[in-house]
Amino acid sequence: MTSFNPGRMSRPSVVSRKRGASSRAVEPLEQRTFLNATLVQPIAAVNGSPSGSTTIDLTQNFNDPTVTGTTVEIQTPKGNIPLTLFDSQTPKTVANFEHYISAGEYNNVIIHRSVPGFVIQGGGYTTSGSAISTFAPVQGEPGISNTTGTIAMALSTSPNSG
Repeated sequence: MTSFNPGRMSRPSVVSRKRGASSRAVEPLEQRTFLNATLVQPIAAVNGSPSGSTTIDLTQNFNDPTVTGTTVEIQTPKGNIPLTLFDSQTPKTVANFEHYISAGEYNNVIIHRSVPGFVIQGGGYTTSGSAISTFAPVQGEPGISNTTGTIAMALSTSPNSG
């Protein structure tokens, strides 16, 4: 499991306004923790490309003592998603996840299930539609809730089937 809980923020309401239309309320944002990072190295000037996107890696410029564990990045055509894994709280889960990564099983996988407000599921099938190879399941490591911003292994009917 992982969570992106980079300082606390109040719960503002978000309101959508269109010119000539009435306002409609959008659900309030949940509380989030934003980065508690300190700058450890100056950020060098970057020249971006006006015709494309520019990726800037700032991992060497900041230190955040609240972010611990292994960091991985999911690379997608729509942008990359950084993840911090909870090594000390879920060591078997992290080792299993890393095993799939190092074996190349997560290369060219797809999101195959998306239920708004509930789950985005991927990693089980490749872009050709074939299922990835699976390794032996790991023992469940309860204690970190499946909340917004976390990742977890899919389970069958057994809590030790991840």
